[in-house]
Amino acid sequence: MALLQDIGYTVCLNQSYLEPLQTSSWRNCSGASFLFVGAINGYIGDEAVVAVGAFAHVSVIRNITTSKTAAVWDDYGGMYWYNVPGLGFGFSPTSSVNLHRCDVLEENCAARLCWVYGRPGSRAGCTTNLHKSSSWRRVVFMLPGIAVEG
Repeated sequence: MALLQDIGYTVCLNQSYLEPLQTSSWRNCSGASFLFVGAINGYIGDEAVVAVGAFAHVSVIRNITTSKTAAVWDDYGGMYWYNVPGLGFGFSPTSSVNLHRCDVLEENCAARLCWVYGRPGSRAGCTTNLHKSSSWRRVVFMLPGIAVEG
């Protein structure tokens, strides 16, 4: 995570999987242009171990999607994303997802992440049912907006 900070990213969400994710959880990410969304599980020395993560344009948290089976491509991070109110937020390496509260597909599980709104836990890679885990954390790093001169 130090590498992210070295290139200008700052933490805007660092939350235990024991805590429910709320739509208000994103409030500290305002002003971002790009995000790194991930899950950490433990530390090596002072450095957090990122189990799964992906980069994205900030629109992935602003854009509401509706499909329970298809995620939307993000060019910046090269992953598919979904943000379905009442169900989940997350990413997948393929457009195929199966949202039953959270994405339950096992195909390419190591590169999937899902957080359910209003509930603790969810998934980090192939590890699921994290609602009772005190060691897993949701993390979001933001890169502040970049002004483009015309």
